[in-house]
Amino acid sequence: NSELKGYTFAKPIYAFVTVSDPGTGKLDIQVAYKSDDLKNSFVNATFINYYSGDGEIQFVGRKVLEGRTLEADQFSFSLEVAKTDGVSEPKETDYESLTTVKNDKDGIFTFDTLKFAHKTDSDDKTVYDVGTYYYRIKEVLGTKNPAGYTYSQDSYVIKVVVKDAPDGSNKLRVEATLNGRPYSEAVTETPIIFTNTYKASGSITLKGTKTLSG
Repeated sequence: NSELKGYTFAKPIYAFVTVSDPGTGKLDIQVAYKSDDLKNSFVNATFINYYSGDGEIQFVGRKVLEGRTLEADQFSFSLEVAKTDGVSEPKETDYESLTTVKNDKDGIFTFDTLKFAHKTDSDDKTVYDVGTYYYRIKEVLGTKNPAGYTYSQDSYVIKVVVKDAPDGSNKLRVEATLNGRPYSEAVTETPIIFTNTYKASGSITLKGTKTLSG
């Protein structure tokens, strides 16, 4: 049915039937199954249809540095993922690192677009399929910057639920929430921001000599 979007239908299989009369009063019927290009033979005519859909989402944040001019590539941010059963929230040990990016000169950092796809065959190695995922964004506490910096301890957790689209289209349905609100709505009002501060410190010792005359 060409109306079913997202489905890849099996190629035709040809059945070759050979009928002979062995003289026993019963015809001998042999059936051989071959692929449409006649290169492969099959024991049975098995048709496997594949369904693949795809959806995507991208996370963007901003770095703010107070007390000093921000430089490009000065700070790093990590994206972690944990897959759950959709009921329980992940534990700390459930998260695994996906990627790390750095800020640009304006403080913006952007993670690669996360793409979701699936196939129904057993050999499929796709990581992001239908399911419930938690993505956590944190700042990497680095040692590159000199003393005087205070790093943000904040982290943001986005819950992503991936489902098949109800209309059977080839797009998976990606629903993301941040703090219980739709992701796009939440980050519009409260963007993902990490604020670091820089405060210089130092000391000086003054020395002098007392001279008494007269």
